[in-house]
Amino acid sequence: MHRTLKKLYRDHAHFNRLMDILERQLEDLGRAGEPVSALLTDLIAYVGDYVDTFHHPIEDQLYQIMLARTDNGREHMEKLLGDHLVITNMTRELRKTLAALEENRGSHWNVAQAMGRELVKQQRDHILLEENNAFPLLRDELAPEDFDNATRAIPAIEDPLLDTDMQGRYPALFECLKQDK
Repeated sequence: MHRTLKKLYRDHAHFNRLMDILERQLEDLGRAGEPVSALLTDLIAYVGDYVDTFHHPIEDQLYQIMLARTDNGREHMEKLLGDHLVITNMTRELRKTLAALEENRGSHWNVAQAMGRELVKQQRDHILLEENNAFPLLRDELAPEDFDNATRAIPAIEDPLLDTDMQGRYPALFECLKQDK
């Protein structure tokens, strides 16, 4: 299996863990007048900063290569490309809603909770479709240079959660992951 595909699978394992944490954070959102937790803010920032900016664009490149070559899996590839736009917008809107809650600008806790739950559902459904349908097709249909080309099209970045130098960017998330092992 190509290293890019291995990295995408590894990212998915991390995202699933983060979705578990997000679900727990959503349960506590708005309890007893507590502010939005730093952990929740870090988690949503990470999803927007890494998942939507680096992980999904690499997948997009791979899906576009597949679509240019074959009709095999076309329906899945097109759906997944659309999902990436939906997930990016959902993340952006949840981030705005959480910021409004922090500033007491009229958003409601239950709205943020519903948005977060929908994001978790969308992410999990999306990951399942990729891992069960798209990734096996990519593995079977694409050559190593296709994976290399897709990766080169996106600025190189390591998952911030694997880079201890990034701890300052997502301190609450790093602390949670360290304790949650």
